[in-house]
Amino acid sequence: MNLAVLFWAELRREFVLLFRYPFELVTRLVWNLGFALLVFYGFKADVMASGGSLPGFESNQLGQLL
Repeated sequence: MNLAVLFWAELRREFVLLFRYPFELVTRLVWNLGFALLVFYGFKADVMASGGSLPGFESNQLGQLL
């Protein structure tokens, strides 16, 4: 079986399941957004607390990152 056809079928199946079960769609979106924010703010707090002590990372580059 062609991998492109298999990928397309799996993608269609996933969209059908997401729209068939809207509560799961909302919980997935909230979970993914929450996880992304947790990683972003966790990294930001870690960099701020350590004063930008990452190897090869200058403190003047912090503004470009955040």
